[in-house]
Amino acid sequence: MDTEINNNDLLQVYNVNEDENLLLQVDKVICIFFQRGFLAAGFSVGNELLTIRYNGYDITYPVYSIGFYEQILEIEPLLSDKEKVKGVFFLGEKNMIIPNDLFQETYAKNWLKQVHFVEQNEVIDFYPLDQDKAYYLQAMPLEIKELVNTSFINAKILPLAYYQFRKPPKVGLALQCCVTNDQVAATMHIDGQLMWHSVYYYTVAEDIVFEGKLLCKENGFSATKLTILFNSISALQFNLINDLTQYYPGLKSGEGNRIVTSWDTSISLLQQLLVCV
Repeated sequence: MDTEINNNDLLQVYNVNEDENLLLQVDKVICIFFQRGFLAAGFSVGNELLTIRYNGYDITYPVYSIGFYEQILEIEPLLSDKEKVKGVFFLGEKNMIIPNDLFQETYAKNWLKQVHFVEQNEVIDFYPLDQDKAYYLQAMPLEIKELVNTSFINAKILPLAYYQFRKPPKVGLALQCCVTNDQVAATMHIDGQLMWHSVYYYTVAEDIVFEGKLLCKENGFSATKLTILFNSISALQFNLINDLTQYYPGLKSGEGNRIVTSWDTSISLLQQLLVCV
């Protein structure tokens, strides 16, 4: 039996204004599933971000507690009309990128299984990366996939990192990062050409700093020339961002803007995800 979790363990809400009818203005919704958390964001008919609602739970509970996600899908106000959900994104560390010329579905899935331990209760999907002429493979829990398929019939399902490949930054050496409460999805491009991608765990800012500097060292690049475009899942990561600016004072949001408020990097992420669906 799935462990019962209080859905208010970690609840954060961002609203563009205090209009009591704000939810009635929502025309489309995108959702993000990740370890021990869920996020829903509502947009107007003109694609203005109106509201963000983040729910998470404590690390003492299982990584993907299906009961938590089922409860959220029932009680979350933004999901009262599930037909408004246009995109569902999932973050998982079991992934692989394969060039088009080498891609064959059966072989590709076997390659992923050789690199990562894919459990029997996980399903592998693949997604075309048109700009990089490759496919992105990702494993996700079967229960989550089935929950998404039955709940959101109009939604496009994509990896959370998908936005990092859609329109690669052409600013020399660029590292795009998106952080949740314990994971980083990171992609490095040089002049728009894909060099590296990984989803990995972090504990402190120095874990992210080390990864970036190591990549530069291994490829013979100067870390001072590295542009970091940083997004986050919620305002909970704002302290992490402040720590990172000690090492990268020029840190910018994923859209290339200055980071001023605690929600800037989450807003940036959701704007970039919206254009993917």
